[in-house]
Amino acid sequence: MNAFQEKFYHFILDRVQTDKVEDVKELLAESFAKQSEGTFDVAYLLTFKDKIVPMLKEADKEEVLKIMEEFGKKFQ
Repeated sequence: MNAFQEKFYHFILDRVQTDKVEDVKELLAESFAKQSEGTFDVAYLLTFKDKIVPMLKEADKEEVLKIMEEFGKKFQ
């Protein structure tokens, strides 16, 4: 995990519903593996977003979505 990924990892875990932390850890590990392999793309980002958003605390969803939108611009 690089420094950016570690920062994102902790940022997300702070915003996840308590009972979803383990699921999100698995999702993040998959995401970081895809980034390392070079297989992380817009299609995967959309899938990731669809999976993670329901697991976020309601108050934090908008903030996380904005960050994911900014990250997604790298693929356009």
